[in-house]
Amino acid sequence: MQMDEILKIIDDERKRQYQKYGEESLKLAEWLLIMQKKLNEVISTYFDDVESCTYKIMQLVSVGLACLEDSENIKRKKTAYEEL
Repeated sequence: MQMDEILKIIDDERKRQYQKYGEESLKLAEWLLIMQKKLNEVISTYFDDVESCTYKIMQLVSVGLACLEDSENIKRKKTAYEEL
């Protein structure tokens, strides 16, 4: 699967989450707890159902995106390689 296809799927899931939950303004710790719950779901489905597991990963990434949308201090740090 190509990156643009994956990003489209994540964007669609993010829109679905927005329709379901609305715009959420949470503390970072709350977002982390939600992401931890989603990660636990990924881990618990891994051995039983790989397709369900990848769906859960997509949900986890979408929640991470919502967290970043809610944050006001997003700055990308340069890697050591980029600083050369």
